[in-house]
Amino acid sequence: MTVRRSFKIINGNIPHSMWRELSGINERTGILNGSKSIGKQLVIACMVGISQSPKTGKVYYYKGVGKTRASRAGAYPANQSGKLRNSVKFRVHGLSMFKFGAEADYAKYLQQSATPDGSKRAGTGKIAERPLLTLAHDSVKKNFIKLMRNEVESEV
Repeated sequence: MTVRRSFKIINGNIPHSMWRELSGINERTGILNGSKSIGKQLVIACMVGISQSPKTGKVYYYKGVGKTRASRAGAYPANQSGKLRNSVKFRVHGLSMFKFGAEADYAKYLQQSATPDGSKRAGTGKIAERPLLTLAHDSVKKNFIKLMRNEVESEV
């Protein structure tokens, strides 16, 4: 099962403001390249967050690794095997949307209650929330307009 966040570049709430700032510049290649730049930055933020997450949570035994420590709830998940970190990907869907997510089977349980409206999704009582996609998005969103503008202007 894959967990993903979709971003509508034209109609979504954060990228919509970006689109207004770019009004009048309609370069297809620049918009696609801007979406790719944003996607790459989201993946990098997520991978760095997972790799450098301080392990201050519960100590437990992990098969193949031995005794290990989890990250604290609400932070990026601690890197244990690299499976989650390596499953973070993005994909551009034309000019209007791209998707960013993690393909690891347990990613949905870590992300479980990070919904835009704050409602809690069904997950598992054993895994505390570690909303990796939301944390990566929040760390990169301030650069969305700048990344898109740079790519579009380089194509004009």
